[in-house]
Amino acid sequence: MRRKQENVVSVEEVSDFLADFAISLLGSGTQTSRVLRNVDRLAEGFGYKAETIILPRTIIMTLSSLSDMSVYRTVVRKVAPMPLNFTLLARLRILTWQVRRTKMSFGECKRRYQEILSLPALSGWPLVFIVSLGNAAFCQLFGGLYSIPLVFIGTFFGFSAKTFLLSRKINTLLSILISAFVSSSITGVMVKIFGFKTDIALSTSVLFLIPGVPLINSVIDLIEGHVLAGISRMVNAVSIIIAIALGLGATILLLNINYHLEFSRSAVSGAMYSALALDAVFAAVAGIGFGAVFNPPKAALAAAGVLAAVGHSFRFMLMNACSMDITLATLLAAFLIGIGAFVFGRVSKSPAETCAFPALLPMVPGLMAYRAFLSVLKFLHARDMDAAARILPDLFSYGFTAVFVIFAIVIGASFAVFLDTLSVRMSVKGNS
Repeated sequence: MRRKQENVVSVEEVSDFLADFAISLLGSGTQTSRVLRNVDRLAEGFGYKAETIILPRTIIMTLSSLSDMSVYRTVVRKVAPMPLNFTLLARLRILTWQVRRTKMSFGECKRRYQEILSLPALSGWPLVFIVSLGNAAFCQLFGGLYSIPLVFIGTFFGFSAKTFLLSRKINTLLSILISAFVSSSITGVMVKIFGFKTDIALSTSVLFLIPGVPLINSVIDLIEGHVLAGISRMVNAVSIIIAIALGLGATILLLNINYHLEFSRSAVSGAMYSALALDAVFAAVAGIGFGAVFNPPKAALAAAGVLAAVGHSFRFMLMNACSMDITLATLLAAFLIGIGAFVFGRVSKSPAETCAFPALLPMVPGLMAYRAFLSVLKFLHARDMDAAARILPDLFSYGFTAVFVIFAIVIGASFAVFLDTLSVRMSVKGNS
């Protein structure tokens, strides 16, 4: 392999930098295709062509000179788990465009990259408080206003436990299982003390652990042809859901909670407009609470709250005023949020998912998923075939509805990302 001209940055330096850059993008919470596009953009800016393969825990990158194909290098890097960071994602994306449009030097680009990595993220007690408040807001969205303080306390300790365990390098799935148990058990004890209904409080207490971003990104990867990465993320998301279910199940068994199905549901009381406004307020709080976990830019966090309020209240109106089923109402609301996230992304020059993902998560069907889980427990404890057969309709009804609602949410998130990607490609073609 021959060295390039002295006035051009060496292939060794660029390849090492791009590998680190790709790992940072991947860990920030974006889909595989965005990582590839941003790395390609940077490589071209420095006079190279990048061929990148992203595996579940490894990145393989071959960098070759655009002016001399005999100058090339292949690097292999392990991908370490990182906390989701949408601020990092947005700033790294902007940096790639700055390199492309301003012909920024390699040294300046590397310096700005280090500055971006050193930006402080929201952490500590403020983050715990915001997440707890956002998760507790789900109680009202599910029709359980009086369960809010119970879920807030349970989430506070559960999220604190997760943060502590992960900081001690404890296995991620084990940390999530323990966190789900801590949050649900504390909530469950208070539920038994105060005599509240268990379905809303317990189903809400673990929702802060839902792997919304890996689940959404896995579907986007599969649709865009990155099958291995998509399957890996899907398996990771399903593993997290199983860990949450095990932690919740341990609470139900330990506290001897009667897992009969309770059919309480949110009802419209009073005028439609006041109920709609109340739904919008609590959805906004939930959206901001979820968004805080991803450390988005402040403008994106505010946009997520607004979009969550608009989208969730729109679904509320469709279900209550138009008698539309929850799956179709969720799909239409998800499309509305996707369009709003795309518009915000174009104005702020940030990826659409920085506000779309948090805004969509308040529509997660936590109560239905919880009832499906209770149906499974009840089915396993059925004394005879007749009793088991009577449980199957509930199991399939709640289970399939929860799956289809989640799928509708994923479609809305994918729609926002695809609109964003399409507009970028059209912009590039227009400037070329």
